[in-house]
Amino acid sequence: MIACLALCMAALWLTRRLAYNPPYRRLALALAGVGVGGLFLHGYDVVASQVLGLGMIALFAILAIHRLTQDFLDLSPMQGALVTAIFLPFTLSAIPLMALAKGALGSLGLAPFPILLLGMAALLQLRNTQLSGEFLLAGIGLAGALALRGLDQPLCATVPIGTHFLYILLAGGILLRLVAVAARHALAGRA
Repeated sequence: MIACLALCMAALWLTRRLAYNPPYRRLALALAGVGVGGLFLHGYDVVASQVLGLGMIALFAILAIHRLTQDFLDLSPMQGALVTAIFLPFTLSAIPLMALAKGALGSLGLAPFPILLLGMAALLQLRNTQLSGEFLLAGIGLAGALALRGLDQPLCATVPIGTHFLYILLAGGILLRLVAVAARHALAGRA
């Protein structure tokens, strides 16, 4: 729960710093919502808290896909919405898979997002864009965070505190960095 609180506080701090860039400010605010959802998800063992926690993750992913594809793949708002609509079934199917599955299988529900980031890194690399490395780092970092999430239950006997908090901190840190860097580059591209 402390990791979720840290994510929430860091995302709110970033929200304040991005006052000049409303689209990315909304992304940072959605990431703060992921932290709040995580507090409920890890604090209360009821279905509503799972829906809130996992729903906030899905909302952030959808908003991020739409914004990032528009800004860095030079798509129109309609084309960005189409890419998001194509990705939407993968994101929404992740919610029940994560809610029902424990351990490594539950982590597979989050796999579409790092895969998309790695694909965007490859497309940006083809365009010789500076940001390709940031997307590559984000994709690899999220994949590593998912590995930590998947190892949490199997390692529970060996590592009593588990690795779930590391998953939250790593994923949150990676996404915070991606939002901050993308906001800076998007603003420079609009200038």
